[in-house]
Amino acid sequence: MKAHYTLSGGQWVLADLPLYGNGANIVADAAVMRGVTENANQPFAIVATGALAYVLGVTCQLHTNSAAGADCKQDGTAFTYIDKEVIINPDAVYLAEHTAPSVSLVAITTMSGTSVTITSLEQNMTGSWFWGSDNQLQWIVSQGASTTAVTKTASGWVAGSTTITRITPEFQILVALDSTGIKIKNAAAAGTGKVFIYRSFLQSKSVPFQRLDPTKHSGVTYDSGLRIFQDILFQDHAFANRGAS
Repeated sequence: MKAHYTLSGGQWVLADLPLYGNGANIVADAAVMRGVTENANQPFAIVATGALAYVLGVTCQLHTNSAAGADCKQDGTAFTYIDKEVIINPDAVYLAEHTAPSVSLVAITTMSGTSVTITSLEQNMTGSWFWGSDNQLQWIVSQGASTTAVTKTASGWVAGSTTITRITPEFQILVALDSTGIKIKNAAAAGTGKVFIYRSFLQSKSVPFQRLDPTKHSGVTYDSGLRIFQDILFQDHAFANRGAS
């Protein structure tokens, strides 16, 4: 994810924080949070996962000192700190990309006209989007039963073969990040990570970066370079959680 802007309009605040990769590199532009495992990652920044509790910020540099013996370490006998630059503004808004349908592999259970049924689909999807594996975008007009959403136009998607990326509705507060901490990882159900989704964007080889608009983009099939982004603000940020346990 990329630093987009701050809500205050202020400058980016950078800090050197010790990163702990536990055998895997931590890439630049990855969200990191406070480690919680005693005698392992507790005093270090680790890739943000799960509920995204005590997010510290987003990395500016690649952390490659991840092999055993070269990583940050605190085991009661040895202490090693390897600092990397991290954006720590609690009011920072980041531009996070969604994983593509070919990666998320959320399957359509049944398809009837404009009605798309997906097992365990997140509720309250009205006003959001489906992104199909054919790079077609569909605006969600309404959601009846918890698993069925009605799209704006006939999609031509096929149950059992078309896969979907579910774009999180704007103003929602739950997502999941991928294993690198860079992208929004999609599943049918809602994630557990606390962020605030602000705005949604698209970009492709033939379409410049712009705000998603159902009057322009729903029912359109784009080229293979289609990418979807959303502005996110971390809700459980370590530098804003004053007094929290």
